[in-house]
Parts: sequence; C-alpha cells; structure tokens
Amino acid sequence: MAQSLYKTVSETSPVNKRIYISCMVVMGAGIISLASYGTYYAHGIVNNIQFLLLYASAGLLLALLLILIIRSKQPDVFTIPSLKNGVCGYLIIGLGLLVPSVACYVNYKYADPAVIYHIFKVENKNISTSKGRSYYHVFLHYDQIDKHININKWVYQTLKLGDNVKGGVRHGALGYDFVTFYDLELQ
Repeated sequence: MAQSLYKTVSETSPVNKRIYISCMVVMGAGIISLASYGTYYAHGIVNNIQFLLLYASAGLLLALLLILIIRSKQPDVFTIPSLKNGVCGYLIIGLGLLVPSVACYVNYKYADPAVIYHIFKVENKNISTSKGRSYYHVFLHYDQIDKHININKWVYQTLKLGDNVKGGVRHGALGYDFVTFYDLELQ
C-alpha cells in the first residue's frame, strides 16, 4: 500500500494542533453567538444590512490578518492542505459570524437609555408557518425607517392596515439606531 504524501492534522506538531483547534473554537463561537443573540439584536437595527456588512467585513479582515500572522509565525501550517484549509476556513467563517454578532450585542447592550417615541404606520401584515407553527408579522413605516417585526396573534388580530403604532427608537452604542416595540400602542 502506498504511503500518503500528505500529513494529516493528527500527525502534525502540537503547536499546529493548537492552532487548528483554536480556529475550530472560533468558528463554533461564531455560530453559537449568531444563533443565540446575533439574530435577535440585529433584527431591530434600523440600518441592519449596512451594519451587518460593515462588521462582517471587519471580521473577514481580522481573519485575513490572523491568517497572515499565522503564516509568518508558523509557516508549516500551510504546507499541509487539510490543516491550511481548516485554519483558513474556520477563521474566515468564525470571525465573519462572531464579529457582527458581538457588535450587535454591544450596540444594544450599551445603547443610550433614552427612548424617542415615533408613530409607525402599519404597511402590511403577514402570517407565515413553519413546522406547524404560525408566526405573525407586521411591516411598519416611519420617515425612512421600515421595520418588519414579529408579534403575537392577539396583537396581529388587533392591528389593521393603516393603523398607527407607537414604537421607540434608541441610539445604539456603535451609532446604529434600533427600534424597540415592547409596548405596542395603537394611536
């Protein structure tokens, strides 16, 4: 039987294994943070596409910087294809998810406590179903703010198209405003 020309991750030095495992942990943290609080906090950001693109790009740049640092300090990581692909992929995916999730949390957690209330107009209502469960949504508009929010069935049945709803806007710590609808009030 022919011997493989390539080493596997388990056949490398302990330093390379630690780098590989650290990159796996970064990717796991990115996925968990996105699933646990990244999507929740990103939902209310007024300009959420711009926010997520900015911080995902920052995460990707950070990943590329770390890859260059690893390449200069530990070049033999990049001689083993499976190790190189794992390190690069895990860092890019992990930091691409982790940085925007943490930024969403920081923007929300350390936001200005003052809430500025606005009257939003109900533009559209929608019901979606998934796995036998119904989800109720309304699309609200104010000035340049368009928001899609999830609501409970009772509020959905109460609201009508064209109704005005009072909702708060807070200034986030990173400069991105977000809408809070904890106390929907018909106006």
